[in-house]
Amino acid sequence: MRDKVLVVGGYGDVGGKICNLLADQFAGRVIAVGRNMEKGRRFSESTDGKVLAREIDIYKEVAEEALSDVQLCIMALDLKDLTFVENCLSQGIGYIDVSATYEQINGIVQLHSLAEQNGATGIISVGLAPGISNLLAKYCTMQMDETYTLEIGILLGLGEDHGEASIDWILQNLQRGFTLKVNGKPEHIRSFQSPKQVDFPDHLGMHKAYAFNFSDQYVLAENLRIPEVRTRLAFESKFVTNLFYQLSRWGFFRLLRYSWFNRFIKSSLMKLKMGTDVYALKVEAHGTRLGEVASTFASVSGRSEAYATAMVAAKAAEQLLTDPLPPKGVHHLESLVEPRPFIQGLDGVRFSTGSEFFPMSMMA
Repeated sequence: MRDKVLVVGGYGDVGGKICNLLADQFAGRVIAVGRNMEKGRRFSESTDGKVLAREIDIYKEVAEEALSDVQLCIMALDLKDLTFVENCLSQGIGYIDVSATYEQINGIVQLHSLAEQNGATGIISVGLAPGISNLLAKYCTMQMDETYTLEIGILLGLGEDHGEASIDWILQNLQRGFTLKVNGKPEHIRSFQSPKQVDFPDHLGMHKAYAFNFSDQYVLAENLRIPEVRTRLAFESKFVTNLFYQLSRWGFFRLLRYSWFNRFIKSSLMKLKMGTDVYALKVEAHGTRLGEVASTFASVSGRSEAYATAMVAAKAAEQLLTDPLPPKGVHHLESLVEPRPFIQGLDGVRFSTGSEFFPMSMMA
């Protein structure tokens, strides 16, 4: 009987939180997966046995019996390749991925037909950004007749313990630029450049945010057919945000290609604790509604980026496990759920919206 939920990376930072969130509702069915069984046992004991442990190396050949009882796999790691994902989908196992890396997300999209053929459901863009950011974007575009631009602002506190995978992802994207399609034309963008002032919610106020290589800006431009989508990042500490901007402007982050320097910066960032564990997202849509020029926004704020990511993954898993007829194939989260009720069902997440309308005559 397939009724188990595998969480790969289940005793890591985000993975452990996903396990704990699911364990209360699906006790005895949630299994933390990794390559170190001793770590797995210790984690299982810390949950009083509500979460089980299983040793699987996803980069080696996985015996069929290791997945024979699995209904759903949640991936809490960035992957080197998609062999394990293909293995799951080809056996009809549901799959949820919390990665923020566009290459990984886009690779899983290419497995849509495989999932359909084997009766499996894959859900991607699950987390804070992408994830909640995509849901806010969908909410905003639903309020408009036409949307010409989407501006996504993300603010992160530096007081939270960030996992090794999160730091690796940030460092990887600091050292390289990226290319967006803007009004159909490719535009190369340097990380931590192209600033924009964002008025974040929950009294966090104005922060200058900078371009960063989040996957939502690619996905939303394509799926929602919006000519221009940009995602920018700021830290709660304006000093640190400005420092990153200056270091990017001087080309300092190019040194991250050297492994010794990368290790040094990674170690420093993992030890860095400044401010709180707050996070906030704000999405602004600009376009037209009822014949008027219009703009609308939706925003969220809360505590602990990792916990927010885990909540989104756990809620997506709960819906997939309880849906008697889940849609087959690979889908972005925002295409499967209604934004407002999904976000409002997340513990400790504050949700707010607003709109402005301008008669066309004022814009002439």
